[in-house]
Amino acid sequence: KVLAGKPRRVSSKSRILNTRSELLLFLVKLVILSLPIGVIIDLNLYPLQAFIASLINSLFHLVRINSVLFNTMSSSIAITPALYLEKTGLILIIDSGCSGVRSFYLLFALLFSFPFNLKKQLETLLIGGLTLFFINLFRIFTVTLLVIYFNLPNLFENLLWTGTLHLTVFIITVYYLMT
Repeated sequence: KVLAGKPRRVSSKSRILNTRSELLLFLVKLVILSLPIGVIIDLNLYPLQAFIASLINSLFHLVRINSVLFNTMSSSIAITPALYLEKTGLILIIDSGCSGVRSFYLLFALLFSFPFNLKKQLETLLIGGLTLFFINLFRIFTVTLLVIYFNLPNLFENLLWTGTLHLTVFIITVYYLMT
């Protein structure tokens, strides 16, 4: 910093305290903004789930896998879209966890925990949200194909289901910080 033409030295102790207070502020904001994630899990996201199910159904038809789109009752006694894959007899239920909303909200909480400008945060959220949506579609489609053709165990399926979107949120956040 410059005062009256002379550079002012900032002590390393002062920088450490400043960094710690910035980190603490970031963590407090992140925790506060993350609180609604628990509520999001219980939201009825049927319109979004139905849209995703119809897109996945179209993708199956593109690769000549016969599937039938229908509604079923989930464990929370909510109507949930599902796909019946005729070749294998597999039923793919598109529940609220398949919507990608939790990952989108995690991205929101991360982005708005940083002290940058609102325009950049909103642009990154829009582009990141669209990226998450398409990666989520690709994730559901490819994991289902891997289950159909290679009969993969649930461990692999669960790792890809959650890990892919969390990795994407991390990459988008790093991109946001670097630009």
